[in-house]
Amino acid sequence: MSQAFIALAVTLAAQIATTLSLNAPAVLAPIAAPALGLPAERIGWFTGLAYCSAMFTGLIISHQVRRIGAVRLTQWAMLASALGLALIAMNQAWLVLPAAITMGLGYGCTNPAAADILTRHTPAHRRGLFFSIKQTGVPLGVGFAGLSLSALLAWFDWQLSSLLLTIPCLAVALLSQPSRRQLEAHQLTTEAHQPSSLPQQSPKSLLNSLTGPLHLVFGDQHLRRLGLSSLAYSSTQICFVTFLVSYFHLELKQSISFAALVLAGSQLVSTLGRVFWGYVSDQWLRPDLLLGLLGLGMAACMLWLSQLTSQSSQGSLIGCAMACAATVVAWNGVYFAEMAHRAPPGLIAQANGGTQFITFFGGMVGPVLFGLGVSASGTYSLPLACCCILPTAAGLSFLRAHRIESTTKRARAQ
Repeated sequence: MSQAFIALAVTLAAQIATTLSLNAPAVLAPIAAPALGLPAERIGWFTGLAYCSAMFTGLIISHQVRRIGAVRLTQWAMLASALGLALIAMNQAWLVLPAAITMGLGYGCTNPAAADILTRHTPAHRRGLFFSIKQTGVPLGVGFAGLSLSALLAWFDWQLSSLLLTIPCLAVALLSQPSRRQLEAHQLTTEAHQPSSLPQQSPKSLLNSLTGPLHLVFGDQHLRRLGLSSLAYSSTQICFVTFLVSYFHLELKQSISFAALVLAGSQLVSTLGRVFWGYVSDQWLRPDLLLGLLGLGMAACMLWLSQLTSQSSQGSLIGCAMACAATVVAWNGVYFAEMAHRAPPGLIAQANGGTQFITFFGGMVGPVLFGLGVSASGTYSLPLACCCILPTAAGLSFLRAHRIESTTKRARAQ
């Protein structure tokens, strides 16, 4: 097996495991929250705190990837995710917040480490496909969380079920150990000889660790555009995934089982969509152009979703949800491929940490604003329609930049 496929196997397995652990509390909330003396809706605060932890973790740890080693950092992420699940299994309310922070630590380490591994060990002309396959770990992790807990809860109580979910995390940490020799070999010497367009940020202080990746991102026009677009796209994605079932059940008068089935189907479609768009970005369209088209596509799909009514046929509901899944939830792999292309040589982990901070900020704030919109308007339709604004702006920004860059290249060639 080539190093490229070993790198893909390690990063995909890690993405699935950390996503599974982060989404398990949402599945357990209706059962676990009453046992802990907490209302089930507090899961929103749990998720927000986990994403907040992941935001700052990505900033700080991106400086340490080369020193620690990307595979070793991935193993640490697995252990943190497992520890978070174990803390929840303790059935102590005061451990819920530490569990959220710990899970965020694990989730925040995964992308900078994976970006470093895949950028080093995959061919440049196949990065779109490899990054997209790696990003299928997100919908797969969400799906596995629901399926595995449905099975476990039929046999065990929720505490033991949570504890058993640590097994995949621990297995990935253990099984990735043999890959360290191949995936981390000579990385420090290679890094020392790579030119950089920016002075190296030394992680001598917490302040430098926090601000360095953000300075890198906002100091480069391409990375800045990627970061801000990821805020628009991620907030739209999290709103779609978080509120789809509630929208279908409460406003469109569909059964919970139907709504949950549609959500599960959307995860499968988004998994296939991520791979498909990654292939398209490698073969036919440049990633920046494709990201612009996807932004406009997701805006149109969210507007379509907002126009559904309780009189709409189930076929229309399913078709709209699958269209949203193919755009709103399938952009990530193309995005990471474009970032790998635009990041300064040797600074992919720092670029990932900085853009990840902005991405997770969108994922944290978007659902809060959406919920406030539902409370204020008394309907899901208006907030869903508003979700098309940011993707439209981001998509047009990509298309404009692509047109300017193409025009400049043609002028230079003449």
